[in-house]
Amino acid sequence: MNIEKFVNSKFYRGFEWFYRLIFLNLFTFVVSFSLAAIPFLVWYNNQELVFLIYIAIVLFVLLFIPAFITSLIVIKYYIDDNTGNFFVLYFKYFIDTIKKIWLVELILVPIFLAVVYGTVHYWQLLGPEYYQPNAFGIFSIIAFVIEFLVVILFLLMFINLSLLVAHFQMKPSGYIILSFRFAFRYMAQTILAILVLFAPLVLMFLIGMRFVPIYFIGGISFPQFLIYYMAKNRFNYLQRNVDDIDSENKYE
Repeated sequence: MNIEKFVNSKFYRGFEWFYRLIFLNLFTFVVSFSLAAIPFLVWYNNQELVFLIYIAIVLFVLLFIPAFITSLIVIKYYIDDNTGNFFVLYFKYFIDTIKKIWLVELILVPIFLAVVYGTVHYWQLLGPEYYQPNAFGIFSIIAFVIEFLVVILFLLMFINLSLLVAHFQMKPSGYIILSFRFAFRYMAQTILAILVLFAPLVLMFLIGMRFVPIYFIGGISFPQFLIYYMAKNRFNYLQRNVDDIDSENKYE
């Protein structure tokens, strides 16, 4: 057998990507749950300590964001035909990503969690046991709609933040401002990316427990692969033409 021919074959490259994406997905979950599991297990053994659930959620979000971005960076790295040890690369980029975005997280994560809490709160107030057709009921409807739209905005920003971190070195303020601007400038593309990312999650809820193992194997990294390809030309163009980042609608 011609080893060089086999290594360069589409079958081998496809298999290589398959195992990379599986490991990226597993790493995303393992890293995200690593610290969150501690307060969760303590709460599980003593369920009166409800505040530990909130701590677990905060820790999960704080670690999920850099883990998600690192996964996207590694995908970009290999798509660009670079080589290197997969495990070394992942943890190298994970540390680099934390260094890049820790201040961004410190600013945005508390706001995001507060908005999510508000959305859930007002949604509960709109339930039949609480809702009343009066001024407060109307206020609850308006508040829920506003909070829900802000949650969507944060998701749009998150997709663009991930792509920006994967392609550019910026100050924290630059990441925040451009993530916000790109959320509107490339809204259609970003909404499509969100639909791709959430499609496996929706399937998991529709199909049930049978889909959970599949989701933990590839429910995030495989959609990320598609998301990167969807945005590849746009961000490669911006990398070559950095001045155009501030020019509205110049990229087609």
